[in-house]
Amino acid sequence: MIRVKELWRVYHYKKKTVNAVQGISFKVNKGEIVAFLGPNGAGKTTTIKCLCGIIIPTKGEVRVCGQDPVKKPHKVAAHVGAILEGNRNINWKADPVENIRYFATRRGVPWKVAKKMAVEIVEMLGLSEKIGVPSEKLSRGMQQKVALGVALAHQPEVLLLDEPTLGLDYDASRFMIDYILKLKEQGKAILLTTHQLNIAEKLADRVMIIDRGKIVVDKTLEDLKKEASKNILTLSIDNENLDKAKEKLQDNGFKAEKSGGALDVQYAEPEQLYKIMELLKPIPINGLKTCSPTLEDIFASFKEGNMNE
Repeated sequence: MIRVKELWRVYHYKKKTVNAVQGISFKVNKGEIVAFLGPNGAGKTTTIKCLCGIIIPTKGEVRVCGQDPVKKPHKVAAHVGAILEGNRNINWKADPVENIRYFATRRGVPWKVAKKMAVEIVEMLGLSEKIGVPSEKLSRGMQQKVALGVALAHQPEVLLLDEPTLGLDYDASRFMIDYILKLKEQGKAILLTTHQLNIAEKLADRVMIIDRGKIVVDKTLEDLKKEASKNILTLSIDNENLDKAKEKLQDNGFKAEKSGGALDVQYAEPEQLYKIMELLKPIPINGLKTCSPTLEDIFASFKEGNMNE
């Protein structure tokens, strides 16, 4: 669906050269959601605009559904739906139906089909009561729904979603998450950028992290969590036994730290839980709970160790 090979985008400002994107390569397959993460200015939006054909690459190869966005922009547009920078891909003066109908026809959908489809999409998105209302007068959540409707108007195979939940309240955000997951089930290839890492964690099959124009991580979410090795087992133990338990675990290679009246033990694999409990058999344990790292924990840890050095 999406194939990028050795993509570069270089800008020249007077005597200054900025390598916005530096030789990145990646794929997004059918029925896959890839979260494209990184700090501001890392190259995320530039990459997405290269995929859309809005920005011309300095060098490298970009293919969307087998087509070159620069040489065959109309063919690529027929396969791609995009939400760029939140809700900016809609006409503020047009109502939801007019927006969806207009952009559908621009992408090759016949007028009669677009007219019917626009009404159906508006109903599906729960915007029927807003027909006739200019988009500029809608709430942020409703504008985002219109933007999604515009992206879906021509039934694209590929979706490029730049901050699709930006500024949404809980209900609107929940709707967007559920709907994106439905699109994945339909076989859409989805590239998603967001600064809301809890949203990325709910949606992504794979995570790519870009920093200063280079992809520094490209792994499944499951593998990323395994490699983080920061699963925490919190044990509630009487104060008189805390030091004894901590020493026993540390002597056997576990990282253990006291936290109030409890002991936090770091482990990598679930199988290690059995060993921990075996080591502490002689010590009474009043309670326990486990906690796995979130994508936010992983990203923060990675950023501290690898970014902006």
